[in-house]
Amino acid sequence: CSHKGYKGRLALIEVLRMDPTLDELVANHAPLHDIRRAAFEQGYRPLAEDGLQRVRDGITTLDEVARVVDLTGRV
Repeated sequence: CSHKGYKGRLALIEVLRMDPTLDELVANHAPLHDIRRAAFEQGYRPLAEDGLQRVRDGITTLDEVARVVDLTGRV
């Protein structure tokens, strides 16, 4: 733990599951805002959001998430 009060590791994850809508948007070189909107509609959650959820769940601290993920505009 290097005397930091932590033990082990915690993975923050970001997964974008491709569905037919996203596949078509990407294949047709759709604007990023359209791809992003469709991703969120199908349940996409950015890496920063996964980290913030783990803070809310009491699994880690905001300082630790901010150390490894850009939280600009999120907190």
